[in-house]
Parts: sequence; structure tokens; C-alpha cells
Amino acid sequence: MSAARKCPWGAATIFRKQNLAGMLAIINAIDEDYQSLTDSIYNCSGAASEMAEIKLDNLKGSVTLLSSAAEGAAISIGEKLAPAANTAVQSLTDIVNVFNEGGLTAAL
Repeated sequence: MSAARKCPWGAATIFRKQNLAGMLAIINAIDEDYQSLTDSIYNCSGAASEMAEIKLDNLKGSVTLLSSAAEGAAISIGEKLAPAANTAVQSLTDIVNVFNEGGLTAAL
């Protein structure tokens, strides 16, 4: 019998089939196993940072860092230029509306 059929409360729907076996293992674990898993999760400080460092320590990682820095700069510049750009766009919109209503001589 499949794990999904053994579980009448709809675990397959909640956890999807690909995650069901792992989730049922956690749910059915004895307290010591669950506590060991919990301790491992809480005591893994630095592991994610170490993995990120390893993943970024090559050309692809350097390009990723460059891209991130450029995106940050673009956001910063955009935030500073947004008010002036908004004013310019509104002015151009006004000119186009005048042109649409009265033609070229009215717009100039």
C-alpha cells in the first residue's frame, strides 16, 4: 500500500507526492529522532554562508556578484532620478496632449 493510501487525513494533498515520504518519516519519527533533527537544524549556523561562499568562488559567482552590485546601483540611481524623470514624463505628456488637441503650432 502506498504512503498516500495509508494516510487518510490527506497528507498527499498537503505535502504533494514527491514530499510525502519525507514528511511521513518526520511525522512518524520517535521523539529522539525528531529532537535530533531539530537540534541539527538549529545548530547549523554558518553552513548556508559557507555554501554560498563556495558557490560564488568562481567566474560564475563573480558575475553573479557583479550583476547584483549593478542592480543595486541601478535601483539607487533610479530612486534618486525618479522625481525628475516623473516631472519630465508629465511635461512630455502635457505637450503631446496639447499637440493632439491643437496641432503642432499649439504644442510649440
